[in-house]
Amino acid sequence: MTFIEKGFSNWKKGLSKFKGHEQSDCHKHSAMKIALKRSKGLTNAFAAGMIREQHVAQKALTLIFSSAKYLAEQGFAFRGDSHDDGAFHNLVLERAECQSADGGDSTERDVVTFLKSRNNWLSSTIQNEIIEMFGCHIQRIMMEHAAASAFVGLVADCTTDMTRTEQMSICLQYLTLDLK
Repeated sequence: MTFIEKGFSNWKKGLSKFKGHEQSDCHKHSAMKIALKRSKGLTNAFAAGMIREQHVAQKALTLIFSSAKYLAEQGFAFRGDSHDDGAFHNLVLERAECQSADGGDSTERDVVTFLKSRNNWLSSTIQNEIIEMFGCHIQRIMMEHAAASAFVGLVADCTTDMTRTEQMSICLQYLTLDLK
């Protein structure tokens, strides 16, 4: 407080007075204000961290969807006895590790860590949701093609199994504009 209220004139004791002033709350508060003005600020640091985390999550999600698409196109089973030993789980982690090992940037390495720490992203519930989303997308495309077609056929067939549960299959047929 000496420096603020009275000023300073005894330069023989300057070093000891400066050291004492550095320990004062007033000096610490002022030094922190200057440091915050010079730095990007806490909000910017958090925003940069959030953007990076979102980028890692986006890469992980892209990897998950492309792996699910591959397995579905090939007709492979997704799960084993538990969700963490099936083809889907192993394929996603293997692809993530290969991308990080192939000289990928730190984001690829972070994707592996991200996926291993968020095991529910590879759970059977998520797998079912992804497959359902693919199914809805395919149905939308088929309905658009059928709506644009001049000729449409619908065949429904029902059968009862041993437990007297009725199973129904529906087949939609249409002719596209390029006659396929």
